[in-house]
Amino acid sequence: MIRCFLLFSALILSTVGEVFGQRYAVQSSVQVMPPYSVYLSDYATPGVDKLRVILIQRDLSRPAYQLRLVMSVELNGKVIIRTSRSYNPPPINLDPGIPTVISGADLAGYVESRNLDFIGYSREQYEKTKSLPEGSYRIMFTAYDYRRQDQQVSNEGSGFYYLSKNEPPLINYPACGSSIATRAVNDALLTSAQQIIFSWLPRNTSSPNSVADTEYEFSLYETRPAGRNPNDVVLTTAPVYRTRTDYTQLVYGIAEPVLLEGMTYVWRVQAVDKGGKDAFRNNGFSEVCTFTYGGTAAAYAIGTVKGLRAEGETDRRGRIWWDAGDYDGYRIFYKKAGTTYEWFSSDVPKGQTELKLFDLEPDTPYEARMQGKKGSTYGEYTSILKFRTQPLKINQCGDPVALPDSVGNPLPFATAGMVITASKMEVILVDVQHTGTDGWYKGYGRVSIPYLGGASFMVKFDRLYINENREAQRGRIDVISKGAAALLEQAPVSSPPTSPDSEPSIGRDWSGVDFYYKVITYDKLTIDSVRFDEAGNLVVVDNAGATHVNTDVPAILVNAPGKAIVIEDKNGDQWVVEKDASSGKVTIAPQPGGGLPPKPVSDALMTLVMKALTTLRGAYPDSKIDALLGELEAKEGAWDRERAGTLRAPAGGTVSVGQSVFFDLTPIAKSVTADPYARAYKKQELDYNRAILVKILAAPDKNEAARAEMIVGLRVGEVALADYVAKQKAAGKRDEEIVPAIGDAIMVFIDGALRKNFVFKKL
Repeated sequence: MIRCFLLFSALILSTVGEVFGQRYAVQSSVQVMPPYSVYLSDYATPGVDKLRVILIQRDLSRPAYQLRLVMSVELNGKVIIRTSRSYNPPPINLDPGIPTVISGADLAGYVESRNLDFIGYSREQYEKTKSLPEGSYRIMFTAYDYRRQDQQVSNEGSGFYYLSKNEPPLINYPACGSSIATRAVNDALLTSAQQIIFSWLPRNTSSPNSVADTEYEFSLYETRPAGRNPNDVVLTTAPVYRTRTDYTQLVYGIAEPVLLEGMTYVWRVQAVDKGGKDAFRNNGFSEVCTFTYGGTAAAYAIGTVKGLRAEGETDRRGRIWWDAGDYDGYRIFYKKAGTTYEWFSSDVPKGQTELKLFDLEPDTPYEARMQGKKGSTYGEYTSILKFRTQPLKINQCGDPVALPDSVGNPLPFATAGMVITASKMEVILVDVQHTGTDGWYKGYGRVSIPYLGGASFMVKFDRLYINENREAQRGRIDVISKGAAALLEQAPVSSPPTSPDSEPSIGRDWSGVDFYYKVITYDKLTIDSVRFDEAGNLVVVDNAGATHVNTDVPAILVNAPGKAIVIEDKNGDQWVVEKDASSGKVTIAPQPGGGLPPKPVSDALMTLVMKALTTLRGAYPDSKIDALLGELEAKEGAWDRERAGTLRAPAGGTVSVGQSVFFDLTPIAKSVTADPYARAYKKQELDYNRAILVKILAAPDKNEAARAEMIVGLRVGEVALADYVAKQKAAGKRDEEIVPAIGDAIMVFIDGALRKNFVFKKL
């Protein structure tokens, strides 16, 4: 079993701080319109306004302002390009209070290489292709006084963008591995002239400029000798036919070279930028596909597979199944929904009508299609079917553990990097070896426990049964740790949010979103915008252009990745910051007018709970905790010696293979009833972890979020804590008279949670 200590999402929060930035007379902001190209020239040319700089003169005491702009381009947080000091374009004249938009030809000079200084990137390398490397960028424009060019007069207006090349086209028809018949069943010619329509799907259609500047080179090859690898054919053989077209299909007719009966042909398409830019990944080449030409329709009457169905079984696993047919095998294709992803494929043998898909992303739409196979020929594609994986499931305090009814069929092989689930937790296999018995493995892994703030721990298993669904269902997994008490000193490592978006949909439905318990309020500010800086800090910009850095929100995102955080200004307008659990992507969505208050915990209630926890902590000083740990280790040793001497274990709690004894993946509490050594160990384990949890919750200036989450579910008898306190206050009771009952309620809550969940094992 995975034995981990439940900490009620014990978060270690930073103090909310504000760093007031300098107030500038000019407000600068930057907009880059998608799609994002690696070519700077795509953003600022006559007639193109993909790049916009918006300037507002806030100093109404000046009739006008003359400025020059300086552009800086950062790649992964480091400046690689900056406007040269020798570049002096005409001044920009700003009138007070009137937004001025600068784009197109007005910015063309700022993206010309002769006007740029290359700091962290080679000018020679840039001049070769005129393109930037793919990656995460920050593009900034700062205004300076035109006559005093060292005098900065605006903030650094910027935006974060991921610049990348376009994807190559996807082949559509003829389907890969298919055959094209030339004769009917009675051997009569189907047509007097050869005619095949080749088609492909472009993946740069989101950019009108890119679509207009793209043409396609079609190449057709013969496979000689038969059976050669098609990728080898296109690399070492001259095509029998090559042409270029502006369209996404090509009609191969009688004017083209004659196709040979029974020949297997290889074809591919290359997307080419007419301007000579290296605008596509993989040099614009599509995948390589084959088809066989000639033969009777009867021989190729493979048909389409019937009854294709699919579902997301879990947050990481999908299932595709279909009706059995007269086929020699099948080929399944699947990908994330949308045209910007390539198809993955899996071959399924004859007689099998189901395929499990693993390592999918949670709460993500996928598409699937398939072909039937007869001999070496594949039939037509089925229609594309869509399915969605389930939302990410995160264990919460007190969640019961569902026990498996059966172990399921064994996993035939396991490899490093594979993700398995064990008692609702995901374990990444780091080193794994087969024990010689089907489904049983030994090795090491890593587990990230959500309710430990995402802290990651190494685990070890000597005999672990994993079924074909990649679920660990028998055996024991031990956490390699210094013990539960050491977690007090372990704070999760913060990392800056990745790929922040500026402003997604404003009219979003927030129902069902799990909000952080506390609103981050700026009761003296009117907020203009919210963004992240390159250091990963949250930057709040007020309506006067001043910036206020908040390091607390990024820490919350790390410690509580499943929570959405509400930021509110003095007018009640709100911004919601949330992190996608699967991709790590952070988004910021404005919520004009507010209306998203979480259930707050009052300061008065928190004070009472803290008094109760302080009293409980007095009953568990460090000396007491050390003594409990010593007793726990002694009782564990006694239990180990008893098991080693008798080769038996608690009834119902183990499975024996040869001379080995190992434990079922269920809580120990369900298997100790027949063994006095196990009962003694379990009781001591509960006492020790009760003390540790009290120490964690009572730690001053820490774990406020953990206490708040506990308060929401805390009850005194049958009454919610907040209602109980209000009633006692109304009766004139003092804090000292209320605190003991709160302490009792806390211990009931702790004991209930510990009995339902696993605890840490000190190794």
